[in-house]
Amino acid sequence: MLFHSAEFFFLFFPISLLLHYFLKGNFAQMLALTLLSAWFYMAAFPLYIFILLGLIAFDFLGALLLERLTRTGRKLFLGFCVLVNIALLASFKYWNFIAENLNLVGASLPKHEWILPVGLSFHVFQSLSYLIEVHRNKWPAERNVLRYTLYVLFFPQMVAGPIERPQNILPQFNKFQAFNLEKFKTAIYLFLKGLFMKVAVADRLAAFSDPVFNDPDLASGQQVLLAMVFFMFQIYADFSGYSNMALGIAHSLGVKLMINFKQPYLACSLGDFWRRWHISLSTWFRDYVYIPLGGSRHGFVRSGFNLMVVFLLSGIWHGAGWTFILWGFLHGMGLIFENYFLQHWQKEFRMLNWLRTQLWVMLCWIFFRASTFQDAVQLFISLFQWHKPPLLIDFSITEIMYGLIIVILIPLSEYFRWQHKLFLKNSWLFCGLLLVATYLLGNFKSSSFLYFQF
Repeated sequence: MLFHSAEFFFLFFPISLLLHYFLKGNFAQMLALTLLSAWFYMAAFPLYIFILLGLIAFDFLGALLLERLTRTGRKLFLGFCVLVNIALLASFKYWNFIAENLNLVGASLPKHEWILPVGLSFHVFQSLSYLIEVHRNKWPAERNVLRYTLYVLFFPQMVAGPIERPQNILPQFNKFQAFNLEKFKTAIYLFLKGLFMKVAVADRLAAFSDPVFNDPDLASGQQVLLAMVFFMFQIYADFSGYSNMALGIAHSLGVKLMINFKQPYLACSLGDFWRRWHISLSTWFRDYVYIPLGGSRHGFVRSGFNLMVVFLLSGIWHGAGWTFILWGFLHGMGLIFENYFLQHWQKEFRMLNWLRTQLWVMLCWIFFRASTFQDAVQLFISLFQWHKPPLLIDFSITEIMYGLIIVILIPLSEYFRWQHKLFLKNSWLFCGLLLVATYLLGNFKSSSFLYFQF
């Protein structure tokens, strides 16, 4: 079920609001939200709910046992719990990739036809956050199995995050906020802002960028360049759109999720970019991988090694393929180079720093989007073939102009905060205008969110 589908907008979401605010008592509200979340998840693959319930049961009991163990025992048992969670993820997401590569050097490992459960990477990382926080004595093990189940299943952020820590979410399930009209207006604004970004920006740009990335050998240099720029904003509009819709839906239910994006295309360094992009994942790797490895405390070489580990893991987390690994490697190398050679120039030449940061990000997105390494190489080759006949794309000059205007307006709007200022002036009117603009400009052909594949 998609947030921008008619099924969600006209059926699931109204039912969720009615049940949440008309049911009395914390237990009834938690139970309703848990059952609704299960319904939401089962809309895609019903049987896969049992995989999540098994993960929930294991981690719930595991956290209770963690609290009872001694220091050495806790470390060993935490390692076991992490191994089980990662093994579950790897069996669905990485087994075929591992088998395929090992078979190239003489192994004969079988490959399976399992479909990756939607959002499994997000579920596993959120569960690991809980276990690690319990292990570090920063959060007590949850005694209420229903509350913990809702923590993992909560449908607004179930499929593509943000990846929440128990400190933020679990206390909010102890006592849900009563209905508040001002907060509800903010929730509607966030949802409609995300809806516009998804269907009127991301899906419109995808109509041009997808054919180019799917047939890179047939595209001309002009088309490849335009597709690179369009995809850069497509993935941002798609994922930030989902995140804003998730924030809005949760807000309407009296739950506040963490912000996952802070104007990443205004960043003037790669370090700043990763403090603004997919913040819940960036901070997850910072707190649970980078800092435990030593962070930047042991000199440049060790810091560079730690950064590379983080970004290689980030690439692998995003997908089982060499293109994702290379994407992570390039970002790691870019950040290491920046820290070593450009550290003293970060506050000077601001425009030049912004330009080289965004150019590097855009070039790296090619490896993220390309289906294979060969396709990525072909895109770079086609980029310089400007006299090549263009690929036939059902996309008019008017739509290209629309895309270019969007590409210019998004950074300007975020820098000057135009949307936020208009919302503050007349919230209901601006929400109405957003809805009309979405209807008139949106591409409503069925399109999943890009990060659902992770």
